[in-house]
Amino acid sequence: MKQLKQHEQLCWYIGIILFYFIMAILTPLSFVDWHWYLNSHISSLGQDLMKTNGRYLGNFLEILAMHSAIFKYLSYTALSCLMIYFCSMIVNVNKKFIYILICFTFLIMIPSGVYSETYGWIAGFYNYIPSSIISLFILYTIIYILYGDEEASINHLWLFLTACLFGQLFIENITIYNSLIILIGASIYGIQHKKLNYYLIVGFMLSCIGAIIMFLNPIYFKIIDGKTIYHSISDKVGILHKIGTTLLMDFPKYIFLNQYLILVVISVIITILLVRNTIFVNQHVVIKFAIMYGLYSLPFYKLLIYDQFHFEIYTKSFSIALLNFLICAVFFAVLIYSTVILISEKYLRAIALGCLISIVLSTLPLLVVAPIGNRNFYFIYVLWLIFLLSFVKQFDGNINKVTTIVKAIACAHSLILVIGFSLIYQSSVNRIENVEEQLKNGKRHQSIILERLPFEKYTHLTTPSTKTDFNDFKAYYDLPKDLKFKVVPFGYDGE
Repeated sequence: MKQLKQHEQLCWYIGIILFYFIMAILTPLSFVDWHWYLNSHISSLGQDLMKTNGRYLGNFLEILAMHSAIFKYLSYTALSCLMIYFCSMIVNVNKKFIYILICFTFLIMIPSGVYSETYGWIAGFYNYIPSSIISLFILYTIIYILYGDEEASINHLWLFLTACLFGQLFIENITIYNSLIILIGASIYGIQHKKLNYYLIVGFMLSCIGAIIMFLNPIYFKIIDGKTIYHSISDKVGILHKIGTTLLMDFPKYIFLNQYLILVVISVIITILLVRNTIFVNQHVVIKFAIMYGLYSLPFYKLLIYDQFHFEIYTKSFSIALLNFLICAVFFAVLIYSTVILISEKYLRAIALGCLISIVLSTLPLLVVAPIGNRNFYFIYVLWLIFLLSFVKQFDGNINKVTTIVKAIACAHSLILVIGFSLIYQSSVNRIENVEEQLKNGKRHQSIILERLPFEKYTHLTTPSTKTDFNDFKAYYDLPKDLKFKVVPFGYDGE
């Protein structure tokens, strides 16, 4: 029986690897991918990278992926699996199968908006997944130095220093977050030990060097001067208005309301632990009611009020925005309280609190930057997942009782994704063949039908919409330059 169990786990690990390999093949290309393929060359790689932004490593990986299908498939698979490993490693459960399975399940159940701009978008994948992995490693190392039972190995520390430098060349807000969290870690170490930690200080210096390398790119000076169309600092009204709008409207939406499912699971897990906790049980009934009210205020508000009355469309309402913010703030405060009283292990408590602190730090730069989107909150979702694992670990061996349920959910959802993306992939091939068929039949170049792909909620801009996108689309698929497309919905049968 034990041998059979080991083989079952091996099959699951192989299945997870195969799942991501298949998804790497099936994920369609988008406007950025076409553009990178057409406008980047290995011989002039340095110049090509300087033309865009300071995300040098992310863009470099994207270019390699667009010029080598094998690299894309293998790196997509490896990075996706590495994310699962890091989420479990940081909570010290990477050797327990059930936790690996939980990580995989929640990562494929990520909100569709976040999925579409990370796993469902090749360019987004190579910026947001590697940067999140590196940031998790930095956070893990800092907490390990502060609260670990043993000293970190020299290889671990050298890898940490490398991450501090090169982790700064992916995403702007993560770059700032890395420097801030290292500085906070170094400060805490100094207060605790009355001395400085060499590796944390050097790590902070390297992170600053990496940040300087990123932000010296000319594009950021243009953004500050307001000379770019897409990106900007502040908004049309002013920087204070931008901060207020982001804080009251965008943050509650992206951090809490859009990531509702994992937060409901966190609430349920914490509730089970609270009713077993002697400190909570002995509290005054008013305090217990307040804690439970705060813990379920967000789930019930989202389900019974926010969704039912479609509050998401009232983007100009200050009262609704303030209500959203207060509900989320109360929920966040209860999570802090629950962490303090439920997690007794010093290291694990530091991990959970570190995740909550990281949620705040990693979103601070977004207060003044426009636009922001779902992809900016992928790292937040990963932090919620690690926060969840910190509480799940409190159940010890009892967690194995839900293995069958987790397996069923993982199988069902992964199968749905594979089937869905298979249809997307086949439709992507068919629409190019359809365009070529229209040309063979002598259809005028000014009225070529271009069908959208199915399930575009899970992909990012896979149908061109601007003149530049159409030009790149035609060049990538070697279509005549004078084609004029009529974009129609998926399943369109008319002329």
